[in-house]
Amino acid sequence: TYVTAACAQTITTADSAATISSKLNTGSSPICMENGDYSAKGVFTITADGTAGARRVLRYIRSGDNGDMPWNQSAANKAKMRGIIMNSANFWIIHRITIDGDGNAHPTFNGLEFLEPGNSDNNIVDSVLIEDGEYNMVTIGAGNDSNTVQNSVLRDCSSAASQDFNAIGHFGGPSNNHHVNNEMYGCTHSMYISEHVAGGTVFENNDAYVPTSLYSNCSGNFTTAGPCAATEDIAGFKSTGEQSNPVKIIHNRIWGARKTDLNLPGSLSGTDGFGIILSNNGNVPTDGSKYTLIQNNIVFDSQLGIGDFWPNLHH
Repeated sequence: TYVTAACAQTITTADSAATISSKLNTGSSPICMENGDYSAKGVFTITADGTAGARRVLRYIRSGDNGDMPWNQSAANKAKMRGIIMNSANFWIIHRITIDGDGNAHPTFNGLEFLEPGNSDNNIVDSVLIEDGEYNMVTIGAGNDSNTVQNSVLRDCSSAASQDFNAIGHFGGPSNNHHVNNEMYGCTHSMYISEHVAGGTVFENNDAYVPTSLYSNCSGNFTTAGPCAATEDIAGFKSTGEQSNPVKIIHNRIWGARKTDLNLPGSLSGTDGFGIILSNNGNVPTDGSKYTLIQNNIVFDSQLGIGDFWPNLHH
């Protein structure tokens, strides 16, 4: 049992986009969002700050709310948005909101984006549903550190040739971000970290997989017998940790990887299909990922379990 603070402001579907933006960025917190479809009002940018002792909160409410999670809610009961951009916004909690791309292509769909170099730090995203957009469900760019995405469902990125669409994508080297106890599936990668130092990244206790709905007969780009999948690798880490602050991939369940049926950048002509892969850190090919801990994971039903792509990986 927990006690929830009373709503200081309430967002309703009768509010204009300008009113919603004002409520998010000015006035008191907690800010409550009633169930309803807000997607036609566009993507909202959050720039306001909370503090360590008084976080700003955006949370879901409805009449008769029984605490159900957004992935279990009916369409009418969701609080459905098109996207949120965090731009130099610190110390937020975002709880039980749905972000639905409705199949829209980037940049219409931003999912939840920590803008680079927006410097949004110390935020907690908890029990959200992000789905069905043609880009990343969560994007964390350089300068956005110590954020947590937890207890959430991130699913069904639209797939397209020569594109990587990720459930969670790190770009430019954000550090100390934690992704814990999420379900992630139906994307090119469930977890992807680009070629940068990303010390302190934690990927823990997640279920990350390729659903059978994405399997095919390899008819896309080559003729090898299937099954293939409209994905690449489930967890791709091109990152470099640090000796005192390693990247940690621990206690996850990862399954269903198949060789790719997409013409993806750097794909191995259909021989990908790793559960977890370590790759280069940007100084190809003289240096690879380093200071990464892979421990106590269960990786199964994949073409390859855990492997590396470039030479000179160490520690």
